[in-house]
Amino acid sequence: MTAGDTYIIPFKGLSAGIHEFRWTLDDRFFGRFPESEILGGSLDVLVTLNKKSRFLELDFRLEGTLKVPCDRCLDPVAVPSSLQSVLIVRFGDTTHEETDELLILAYEEHELDVAQYIYEYAHLSLPFRKVHGTDQAGQSLCNPEMMKKLEQYLVERIPEDTEDENDEMEFVNN
Repeated sequence: MTAGDTYIIPFKGLSAGIHEFRWTLDDRFFGRFPESEILGGSLDVLVTLNKKSRFLELDFRLEGTLKVPCDRCLDPVAVPSSLQSVLIVRFGDTTHEETDELLILAYEEHELDVAQYIYEYAHLSLPFRKVHGTDQAGQSLCNPEMMKKLEQYLVERIPEDTEDENDEMEFVNN
């Protein structure tokens, strides 16, 4: 899926050296990717392109807030997002990704659509745990109805020092 011409960098017409491209992503950008975990948000993207004679170096910097489902109650929660990543672009006979950090573009290519890279970096910038915070009294800000439902299915943990007679097994040599 392409996100449109908005995120295309026309590198062939650029002189050697540093060039900056800036975008502010909103709900519309993430809406173009229906399989996305990200529901929306506001994310500032700066791509610094260092054009060299034989390759391109793209430095991606993402900063902002993203809306994702809460891991606990599934209601949308805003989480901070920040990431820096580098993509090296070299040229060859065919276009393909060598690694996550190295892209080979065909010699005849003259522009690079970075929408997919921005989308992937936005996902990589998400924190491991995405849950609502707590209020001043220490109470969770998660959806109270969902929390009540979850409590219905809460299973008490058995203390680790309690031994069950079925835990010990005998092995018989044949």
